[in-house]
Order: sequence, then structure tokens, then C-alpha cells
Amino acid sequence: MTSVLLVRMPPFYVIPFIKSALLTSHSLSRVIVVVLFVAMLRRRDYQKFSKTQISLFYLFLGYFFFHSLSVINAVNYDAFLLRYKDVVFPGLFLLASFSFLKSKLDFIKVMIWSLLVNFAYQAVAYTWPSLYSLMGNSLLYEGHREFVSLNLARGRIFIETYDEIVLPFLFVSGFYTLVKNKLFRVIFPVLIIFPTLLSNFRSRLLMLVVGVGLALITWFKSWKVVIGIGLGGIVMMFSSDAISLRLWGFSILDRVLLKSNYDDIQSLTSRWEGISQSFELGLRHPVAGIGLGNYFDFLPTYVRDSVFSISNYYGGVWISSLNPHNIFAQIVAETGLLGLIYYLGMLGIFLRSDWMIYRERKIKEDFKIACIIAFWTLFSYSLFNPTTTLTYNTLFWILRGVIIHESTS
Repeated sequence: MTSVLLVRMPPFYVIPFIKSALLTSHSLSRVIVVVLFVAMLRRRDYQKFSKTQISLFYLFLGYFFFHSLSVINAVNYDAFLLRYKDVVFPGLFLLASFSFLKSKLDFIKVMIWSLLVNFAYQAVAYTWPSLYSLMGNSLLYEGHREFVSLNLARGRIFIETYDEIVLPFLFVSGFYTLVKNKLFRVIFPVLIIFPTLLSNFRSRLLMLVVGVGLALITWFKSWKVVIGIGLGGIVMMFSSDAISLRLWGFSILDRVLLKSNYDDIQSLTSRWEGISQSFELGLRHPVAGIGLGNYFDFLPTYVRDSVFSISNYYGGVWISSLNPHNIFAQIVAETGLLGLIYYLGMLGIFLRSDWMIYRERKIKEDFKIACIIAFWTLFSYSLFNPTTTLTYNTLFWILRGVIIHESTS
């Protein structure tokens, strides 16, 4: 669980002031999961895996195969390898979840503790930017710090921890066992909802709507409770709107209403153009795609030039242009039409399996249902954003592993 905790938090340098990508918390999580993998092999834990666990791992191997095959057409091998490691390690996390997940309470603890750390991180970044900059220079992984700082300069905050997926775990019996104080039970959802509304990131709002919506449908039958939650949400919405307007001159509500032609409307237009270009690339390379991380290298020259001109306007924010802002576009471009067909089939299997569990909604399986809601909440992020981080891909496969683990335990 330590490795999952490290992945759930922003990457920081393990040894302060020594700035090396090999000495970050995420790198440490990779080392830990490799050690766990070796321990699993030595103990021959794989002999105890259930048929459903083995089937899920075979699905991962198919996913891994198509991503590996994409190296055939890659032209930028550094970019390929940078992305490839975040395909390999989630598979090890998946296997580790089969062998070393002993208690659902431990998993919920990881979610709670990482949520507290991430909330404190965002609070400092928003309210005390000078301290954030001072501490971040020596403690935070440089690539992450630059990404967050540049977004803060644009009135947005996103730390790539996907805290919205924690929300369904706050309504299960395991959480009530760990947190007995009723006031704290109310505070924890606020620690997710309020930062999301303040973030000015529409994708975070989408995740929040999916998570809250599914939680309400699943667990709350009383209209009084639903109305109470709704009123609380309205108060937080107006409060965050007032704060954002005071700080940045716009709010997440403005972004949803597309009030800015450049930031809100053209960003959607450019994403649609990127999706169209991705499918064109995938159709031109149907068997193996263009290779992980090679999307930008295959774009027409005029598109790349326009990206660099926009980057100058935003002080160098062009990293998001390196990848399509849609999971299906990303898969078809990087792994080809065959890779997309496989991915759609895999999602179909997940959806069918989850629906069979969800429609029964047994009280004793509330943790498993929370994992299902968390998984699809996480997936909703991928509909409008690249999914290139270790955190996203690890959570994607760990949640699948936990669902299967709970189904066989």
C-alpha cells in the first residue's frame, strides 16, 4: 500500500535539494513494486490467483502487447520509452494488488491519507504561492512543479492526483469504521468538492459530477438527504465562484458557460481538431499506430508551428499538445486501429462485469461498488484529456485489480 500512497500524491524528491528524476517519490514507488513483484515470484503467489484474476492479467497483457507493438513506427524513441515505462509498471501494480492487498480498510486509509496531503498541497499553492514556490523549488519534482505553476498563472490548478475518485469511498461502511466522528465525515467530502470547484478545470468538474451522481443514485434514497447534499453543493459552488472571481476574474462556471472565446471555446475546437488528426493517423497506420508519445512528431509542420506560437503566449505551456485529449483518439493514433478495437473490447468486458455487480447493489459489497464508481469516475477524465501519467494508469489497473480481488475473496 505504500507504493500506491506514493503514486496518489504529487511527485517529490526523496532527498531534498538533489534534483534527479531517479530520486522522486514516484520512482521509489516503482522500486517498491518491483521488489513486491520479485517477492510474489519467489513465493509463487501466482499459483493462488483465481481464474478471474488470471483473465484480467491476460487482458492487461493484450493491452501491453499493442502498446509494445507501436514501437515499429515510432520515430522519437526517447518519447516512446518515457511513456512505455508508465505502461509496464501499472501491470506490476496490478499483480501486486492480487498478492498484497490484505484489507479493504488499508486501501481506504491510503485514499484518505493521500487526500489530506493533496488538499494541503492545493491549499498552499492557492493561498500562499510564495511559500509554494520556495518549497517547490527544492522538494517537488521539477516537471510537475512547472506544470502546476504554469497552470496557476492561468488561474487553474490540477496536480494530477484525481482526488475526485476518492468520493465514493466516503460513503462505505469501511470509511465509517475508520472515521467515527460525524463532523469529520462531513468535512472529508468538502476536501474533495471545494478544491475541484476552485480548480477552474472543467475535467475535474466532470469527474466530480460523475462521482457524486453515481454515489447519489447508489446509496441515497431519501429525498431529504439528496436535498441536503444539493444545498451544500450550491453553497460551495457560489462560494468558490466568488473566490475565483476575486482571484482570477473568472470561475469554473464561466468556463462551463464558454464565456472566454480563446480559453474556453478555442480549446474545445483545438481538441476536436486533435481528435480528428489522431484518427487520420490511426487509419494510416492501422496495425501498429505511430508509437507511444510520438503524436506530436507525426503532426503536420503547420500544426506544430501553431502550437509553438501558442506556447510563447502561455510561457511554454505546450506539453498538453504532445498528446490527443481523448483516450480513444490517443489509443487509435498510438497503437492503430487494431489497438483501438482491442481497447474497446476490453472496456466492454469491464462494463458488462461492473454492471452485473452494480445492478444487485448488495450492502455487504459497498466497497466493491465504490471501486466501480471510482473506476468510471477516473475513466471520465480520459474522455477530454491525455492519460499519460503513472498515476492515472496505475489507478486504472489497480482499481480493476481491487474489484476482481473483492469478487474472489
